[in-house]
Amino acid sequence: MEFREPPNGLEATIEQSDFAVVITSAELDPPGPVIVHVNDAFTRMTGYTREEVLGATPRILQGPATDRRVLDRLKSNLRAGDSFEGCTWNYHKNGTPYQVEWTITPLRPEGKGIEYFFSVQRLVTEQHPTQERLAGQTRRLSALLNAAGANHDPVTGALNHRGMLSRLQRLIDDSKASHSATGLVSLQFMRLNRVDQAFGVEAINLLLSDIGVRLGNRLEADESLARSHEHTFAILVPVDSNTANDTDRHLMARARALVDAVTQEAFEVAGEAFHVQVSAGIARAPIDSHHAQELALLAEEVVQDRSNTDANSIHWADHDIKPIQRRKIKFEADLQRAVTEREVVLFYQPIVDLDSGEVVGAEALARWPQPDGHAPIGPDQFIPLAEELGLMDRLGTQVFDPLGQDRCRPSRVGF
Repeated sequence: MEFREPPNGLEATIEQSDFAVVITSAELDPPGPVIVHVNDAFTRMTGYTREEVLGATPRILQGPATDRRVLDRLKSNLRAGDSFEGCTWNYHKNGTPYQVEWTITPLRPEGKGIEYFFSVQRLVTEQHPTQERLAGQTRRLSALLNAAGANHDPVTGALNHRGMLSRLQRLIDDSKASHSATGLVSLQFMRLNRVDQAFGVEAINLLLSDIGVRLGNRLEADESLARSHEHTFAILVPVDSNTANDTDRHLMARARALVDAVTQEAFEVAGEAFHVQVSAGIARAPIDSHHAQELALLAEEVVQDRSNTDANSIHWADHDIKPIQRRKIKFEADLQRAVTEREVVLFYQPIVDLDSGEVVGAEALARWPQPDGHAPIGPDQFIPLAEELGLMDRLGTQVFDPLGQDRCRPSRVGF
């Protein structure tokens, strides 16, 4: 078949990539798919020339050690229009097996139907390149994946939030007809901002990509992986009619396996071992909701509510969390406004000499006055939130500068 130029003028980037790149036609049934483009890195990795592989099927790389379960999941994901991440054994032209990690992303050059499948591959056995080379490779890989369409995350190749909701709603609709169920496991990774702050955006993107690979390798047939938010992944879990009577046990087992996949072994960040902490939330259709957006929110909200305290824990969706979350959001907004409008003030509490009964000093206490006669809020309630929101510098300056002290109220304590 005739192959057009890669989308967005990325042909030069593809050719310069240190990763092996393969583009195939979109037909999944034999004799398809057909290889229509490879780069030099692919020919070096496999031993095949361009002329030998163009028009051939990627199945020429498979052999006895190739994991059929991985290939079944690959086909299932691609038939559903999803991306794929996996690891298996392929074979060099000379018959030597090699272990490969690879991603496949549906390519929609015009933003419509799938025209090609776009794959990026690397040898598992090759040593990690230096940080500078790796940063360059990651930038190029992100650009390549970004060409794949509006439903996929450019860093991990997984579904993005939009693609996740679309796929999830299809699963929910299908489960209604088959009287089965659909589960959503939301994984929120905690404190990853530390990696970004210490090592930069390339390091955090590489870590997120590695997290995506591990989760992708643990997926079962028909499951889909999404990066739903900055540091949150989601796994869509169809539950067939044979398992529907035991949906909760199946979903809990899947959630535990996914948490274990990313927590049992450390990741490598800038040459150092880094252990991630994750909190998981599970929501179910039709039990919790028939709507993808609401189901995703339920799974995410239960995670957000527990993520500050419970590492590597799993929680079921809780419909009572919404009112609690709304109160938290209002409290955050009120505190932001209070700091901006300098509402937090100092009150003086006298220090009395017990022998003489004389006032010998005063203790300054920060308080946040409330309207309508409600009691002021103490620092034990608003200081932790101010630290989390990054307001402490502004708050400290306004409370202790002379202008702030002029607004203190010693009369409240009898001076």
